[in-house]
Amino acid sequence: MGETTANTKLTLPVQFLKGVGPHKARLLEKLGLRTAADILFFFPRNYQDFREITSIGDLVTDQATSIVAEVAEVEATISSTGKHILYVLFRADTGFLLG
Repeated sequence: MGETTANTKLTLPVQFLKGVGPHKARLLEKLGLRTAADILFFFPRNYQDFREITSIGDLVTDQATSIVAEVAEVEATISSTGKHILYVLFRADTGFLLG
């Protein structure tokens, strides 16, 4: 049996990585990920830092942010078009948020 080197492991097709298989390999191929090295060096296009916590009263529409809150109520309904809708009421020291 041949010796496995680091280089041969990096050139291993993604399909043969543990947990990938042929189906996921086809999806990864659409991202241009064909080898173990491709996955290893695939970095996100952008990065969002959610370490800073925003109070509910200071939230801005259409701006991604982080809050710390308690789930106060949950309600699941179905719309007239058959879509499932989940309403969640969050409670924090600074107020409430319906999401």
